[in-house]
Amino acid sequence: MSRPLKLKALCHLGFTVIDIDEWFTQWGDSLGCTERHVHRETATGGILVNGIDHGFTDVSVAFTRMGGLPVELIQTHGGRTTHLDWLEQHGPGLHHVAFWVDDIDAEVRAATELGMQILMAPKGLGRAVVSTDVSVPDSTNLTIPNIFAFLGLPTANEPWTLELLDVGLIDEYRRLNGDLPGYPENA
Repeated sequence: MSRPLKLKALCHLGFTVIDIDEWFTQWGDSLGCTERHVHRETATGGILVNGIDHGFTDVSVAFTRMGGLPVELIQTHGGRTTHLDWLEQHGPGLHHVAFWVDDIDAEVRAATELGMQILMAPKGLGRAVVSTDVSVPDSTNLTIPNIFAFLGLPTANEPWTLELLDVGLIDEYRRLNGDLPGYPENA
């Protein structure tokens, strides 16, 4: 029998954008987004997007706050990501709501039992949770920790994605993203 997800705390609202700097110019000042933490993430492989490792990915990630609410902006520079898929299908805007969970493997498994699909996750998580029969070419030996999973509900009429983040890797997340996202100790 399926159980509801055990969400620990809100981390952020995530938006796909065409250009992070342009977003801050057009919206940031008006919304009082004076603080920002921006970094670039690249990988040569190891991330599954819709079950396929497309290899190279290159994204910029920015965190800010709007009225105290943590907001993430994602700009894809290269490769295939769930954010780029979203941008191509829906245009820029709200992409996901992110929550911390205590056990990402268990929560992703519960999500799939509830009918959700893994849209993007590290290769290890996708294979461990969905099936060992998934045929995914190895484009690299890179190991990306099972820190995140983007999930979609194909039967839903509302277009947004759920991101789950493993609280066990919170120190790595904070190192990359600073103190602007929401963390369980602040909930």
